[in-house]
This record gives sequence, structure tokens and C-alpha cells, in this order.
Amino acid sequence: MSNIYDKSSLVLIPSGTKTGKVFSQKPVSGDGDFTFTRSSAATRVNADGNIEKETGNLLLQSNQFDTTWINVGSTLTSGQSGYNGNNAWKVEASSGVQRIEQTLSSQGVATYSMYAKAGNVSLLRVQTQTAGTDVFFDLSNGTITIQEAAAFDATITDAGNGWYRCTMSVNETISNLRFLVQRSAFSVTIGDFLYVQDAQLEQSLVARDYQETTTAAVYGGITDNVPRLDYTDSSCPALLLEPLRTNRFAHSEYSGGFNSGPAVNVTNNQAISPEGLQNAFKIEKTSNNYAYLRTGLAATTGCLSVFAKKGNYRYIGLRNNQINGTHSTFDFDTETFVVVASGQTCTFEDYGNGWYRLTAYQPNNEGSIYQGIAIVTEDGAELLNSSIPNGSHFFVYGLQNEAGSYATSYIPTYGSSVSRVAETNSVTGISDLIGQSEGVIYWEGSVPTADQNANLCQFNNDTNSSIVLEKRSNGKIRARIWNSGSAIVNIESSSYGDENLKIAFAYASGDIVLYINGTQIATNSTTFTFAQSLSEFQLGVGVLFFAYPRTSKAKQSLLFKTRLTNAELAALTTI
Repeated sequence: MSNIYDKSSLVLIPSGTKTGKVFSQKPVSGDGDFTFTRSSAATRVNADGNIEKETGNLLLQSNQFDTTWINVGSTLTSGQSGYNGNNAWKVEASSGVQRIEQTLSSQGVATYSMYAKAGNVSLLRVQTQTAGTDVFFDLSNGTITIQEAAAFDATITDAGNGWYRCTMSVNETISNLRFLVQRSAFSVTIGDFLYVQDAQLEQSLVARDYQETTTAAVYGGITDNVPRLDYTDSSCPALLLEPLRTNRFAHSEYSGGFNSGPAVNVTNNQAISPEGLQNAFKIEKTSNNYAYLRTGLAATTGCLSVFAKKGNYRYIGLRNNQINGTHSTFDFDTETFVVVASGQTCTFEDYGNGWYRLTAYQPNNEGSIYQGIAIVTEDGAELLNSSIPNGSHFFVYGLQNEAGSYATSYIPTYGSSVSRVAETNSVTGISDLIGQSEGVIYWEGSVPTADQNANLCQFNNDTNSSIVLEKRSNGKIRARIWNSGSAIVNIESSSYGDENLKIAFAYASGDIVLYINGTQIATNSTTFTFAQSLSEFQLGVGVLFFAYPRTSKAKQSLLFKTRLTNAELAALTTI
């Protein structure tokens, strides 16, 4: 195989990336590096097997409290010994009214966090200006003494050497965020002091790794134009390329963003989710009545998906625009959908650690506006009687409702619907790397089964001169050569499923062949001379003249400027 790779002019094995760029391994000059675009955040499964998101700190001057923070009745002293060095602050009350605050604009679910250590007093008070949002942290013993209702979660975690990380989670519009030194609840005396460090506000149900800011918010993780090397399928990454999709649920993780049935108790942040954080919620039946979590959306066709994990109950029901109350029902114990609601298509994917991503596609809108989940019986029904024991529960994370026949990667929402923009990945000006009269275009990866066509890769951006590899909605692989506005070569294979495919399309005038997974699919003897130079190479959904909006996962792609022998093509594509 090594001598075959030596013949290649361009090699892309997705591994090296930076914002807006996917690096090719060959040529080493960088002339074959791909330009990547996606003007939105996204998620991926990282090398640790966890869902990775965009992260961010919305606060400014996050550890410089004497700058744009508003100081009321405080004396600030920097350079104190902190939980991770000498970057902490002593905050001392200089009057009977004391607070440090920042004005900002944040909507929806957010988590505020900061590190703190007791001084001559031990109470840290954190609040927003919204009534009922107040949390008191006792830094002498690591407890929360008061947590008002508007703060749906709060934690205090030992950070060592007397330091604690204190967090407060809310679902509200925040215009002002403040922290206060307290001698006792709601009181302070001149000379009372605490130590603080590293404040953060982020859209999340839990606090993540701290990101320091100065004069602007800071974002990390899978931000705009960051390519996604996705490890969902194996230890080797694939370049994940997806179309525009929108999660129509306003809240994907916060259970308070849904309507709950009269016999259900839902508690946030009760289990480690596929994100690797404790931000999955628990849904539990409490009495002999309906136990569901759902929301009303404009009725539409589309795909409902959710990550779910068994607690002590085995059946979870998915409701997606069904008017008869029957749920598509997944059995955790047998790893099967024991009920599939009328007209739906259901799938599941094992995410490890007991988690499954469950999907229910509804192609025909039946008129109901309800989408969500429920604790159901084996036959998919919600019951008023005692056949489902009280206390039955499971864990849930990442609800998504999107137009389309299959679920795409998870799109987090924290108070409003969110769109992930379509991705493009291409390299231009490489006519010297593309065989102009003969050559091979090779692609390896997978495409989910769906009722849409998918572009895998192509040369050029119009029908005047182009080569296109596609996976059709019927699962067939199609290779086409376009010249002077017509498809002069059109080869199709038999149908394939979601499995990994190695595809090589070799072209030379009068000598054309398609190989897939080591097998020769078809030959063609059409003679041709391209009407114009081939100079652009694109992968995935970001094609120009055949913009098929469907997910693809590209594990490898190569170009050859000469037509390989059939024996070499067989060796190149053998699984």
C-alpha cells in the first residue's frame, strides 16, 4: 500500500486543524490545505468519547475586580495567594453596604461560578437583581446555607487549601450579577473580608473549566469555523460535515423548559451525561397519573432525538407528533424499540456508560403539537393506574427536534432555538494536483441512511467540467463525469447502509472504473477531454452546483494524477 500512497498528489487524513483550516498531509507545502467554514458553534464527540461544545465566559475582566466591575463599599487588594497561585483578591467591607457587581446582558440558562475562601468571615453571597435569586455559601465548612427558588441549582466544591468553587444556576434574563461579603445572612460589618478569584458566567447548567477574560467575552471549544474531528465511530477521527439544522426546542438540557405531567418529578443535574459532566436530569414517576415531559411546537415532520440512560425503569417513550398517545418505546434491557408508533422510523446509538441516543422520525404530520418523552408501559402507553410503580425513573440529556429524516449532531439550547449553520470544506487553485486527463479520486467514510442525496466529494463548481461522487437516497453510490453541461458518465452501485465505505473512481478517456470496498462495481469506455481545467476539490455538503444537504463523515481522501491499475484500486479500497 505504501507505494500506492507514494503516487498520490494530495492526501487528507483528518488530524490537523485550526480555525478555518483542515491540513492535508500531502503536499507538505500547504498548497493542499482545505478552507473550512461554519458560521456558528457546533458539537462533536471528542477523543475521550464525550460530547464537546462551545464554551465561554460572558463576564468581562473576570479576575480584575478593580476595573469595569462596580465597587460599592469595598476595599480591594490584589496579589493574594489563590487556589492556583498569587492571583486572588481580598475583598473587605468599607461600609455597612457592600457589593461588587457587573452589568451585562444574558438570557436563558446560565451558570455563575467563582472561587472563594473565608477571611475573618465565611459567608459569600451571590445574586442577580431578579427577585428570589440569592445563594449563600459558607466557606468555613463547604455548605450552602440559603438557596432561593430562582436559583434552580447551586454547588460548593472543595478546591483545596480552604478554597471552594461556588456555583449558581438560573434561567432568567440577567442584567446585573453581584457578590457580597457577609458576616451573617443579609448583614455585613466594616472590616469583614473574604478572598475571591476567577469569576465566570456561561450558558450551561454546570460550571466548566474557567476561561479568563479581559475587555471582551472569551469563547473556546467548538466555536465558529472550528472543524470537527469526530470520534463517534472509532478511535480514528472523521471530519464531520453537516447541513444547516435547527434544534426547535428552546431548552435541550434544562427540564424546567418543558411541560411536565402531574405524576412526575424532574430534577436537574442528577447524573453524568454523555458530555462527561453532571448535567443530565432525572425523570421520576411520583403517583398514579401521567408521567411525561413534553412541549408544544408548531406541528411538523421531523426527527426527535434524546440521550437516555436507565435508572431503575426499563421503558422510555418518545412522542413525536402522534395524536393517539402511543409512544415509540425503547427497552433499555433488551436494547430494542419494542413499540414503533404508526408511520415512524426509530433508531438508537450506543454512547457508552449506559447512554443511548434514541431517535423517532415522523414523516407525516398527524396534527399533534406535542414532542417529548414519557415513562410508559411496554406497549407504549401512559397510564393512570399503578402498573408503573411510583419511584420508577431514568435519566435524560440533550433533547432535540429538527426538520429532517435523521438526527444530526447535538445542538445545545438554553432558552431559544439554535441553528447550526451548514459547513463547507474545499481547496482551490490546485489544478497541478488534479489529473486533468486521467487520475483517481478516493474517498473513505460513512453517511447515515436517509431519504436525501449526499455529496461525498467533487471537482469544480459547475457542470462544464466536473467529477462528482455521491451517495443517493436509495443507498447507491453514484460516480459522474460532467463535461460541457452534460453528465457524460453515470455509474451507480448497489445499495449500502451506514457502514464505512472505501470508494475509488478512476478516470481516463475510454478507461473508467468504480471500486468500492475492494470490489469492481462497473466500468465505462466513454471518451472525453475536459472543456476546462479541474482546479477545485470539495468534500461534503458544501458543494456548489449539487448542494445535497446531508451529513457525511470523511475519514480519508486522496487524489492521484494518473489512473491506477485495477489491482492497485482493489488494494486501495479493500476494507
